[in-house]
Amino acid sequence: MNNFWKNQTNIPTGYSDLLEELEAKERAAMRPRNKYPKVVREKTFVNYLHNRPNYDDYLFRCSGWGKLMGGIPKPLTDRQAETYSAYHERFMGNGKPLTEKQESDYYDLGARLRAKATLSDGAVSYCSELVREDVFGRRKIIETKYMDKGIEMESASIELYGSYIGESLVKNTERKQNEYIIGEADNVSHNIVRDFKTSWDHSTFPIADRDIKNNIYAWQLQGYMDLWELEKAELVYCLVDTPVRLVEDVIRRLDWDYNILTNEGAVREQHRSLVVEKVCNMIYTYEGLIDLLEQSGTLEADWFENVFVEIPVEDRIKVFKVDRNDKMLRQGKEVLKLARNYMNQSLNLIKTERINGL
Repeated sequence: MNNFWKNQTNIPTGYSDLLEELEAKERAAMRPRNKYPKVVREKTFVNYLHNRPNYDDYLFRCSGWGKLMGGIPKPLTDRQAETYSAYHERFMGNGKPLTEKQESDYYDLGARLRAKATLSDGAVSYCSELVREDVFGRRKIIETKYMDKGIEMESASIELYGSYIGESLVKNTERKQNEYIIGEADNVSHNIVRDFKTSWDHSTFPIADRDIKNNIYAWQLQGYMDLWELEKAELVYCLVDTPVRLVEDVIRRLDWDYNILTNEGAVREQHRSLVVEKVCNMIYTYEGLIDLLEQSGTLEADWFENVFVEIPVEDRIKVFKVDRNDKMLRQGKEVLKLARNYMNQSLNLIKTERINGL
């Protein structure tokens, strides 16, 4: 309550008592804005530079490298390479002459074999975004519940995998760079560089995948191997319990959509099964469930009896092993040269428009 009113001498009789009463109600109503404050990284790597002179030596982040790689020609399959080699011998006069169809296939395969990397439309858009960040000295901040869990539970994921393989893994804090890229791997130990992905829930956990589906992650690992000069990498997906803050946020959003809570904050009986299902989709261990129940003011332990099933550790870890690919790295660096050139052209165009007052 504003102290101005308390210091006035000409207020009506009894008004000071009213002020004190209102002030008491204010104090009673005061609560932290968020019972479970959001966790953010203590330090973040900022790559934009206001008034950057040029992009001749620009270092691309390993985490974003893959966004530029859509223009790399797909290599010939083993069978296509064998076909081209056999057709080439015959084209050079060694053996039976090629048919018209075979000659056409020979030229097509040769063109694919000699194709050079280009900047795809997606790469151009990403380059434009990087230039825009430098021009304005600001970057686009993206925040999602998926990213929040990844940040808050990164250490838990590293610890989970470490205990699973019998090693004490620690979060890497060293950032490396070379002529083209810069990056900070999540973990480096025993000549293996690792990147960890904390899945939001079971539906986003790639338990049945055989290969890395996201090409950006594949390029990220190649970048880390190049920076640390290693031959082996692992992409490690972990399914760990969701932080209480995020579980409570899901329940609150359910209330917005379906009015599942009473005025006192209790879950309405007809909505308990929905809440239990939502919680089970975000919590995977008994330890995590107990921790949630102890901190939550809306959940009851008996709701989960004979319903909650703990998921074993081996089903909450998925590892994709990746080998260093020097050809891939060479092609990638050629694309980075193209990207730098495009970004220089974009910056020069902006400078010219400034001079001309456009």
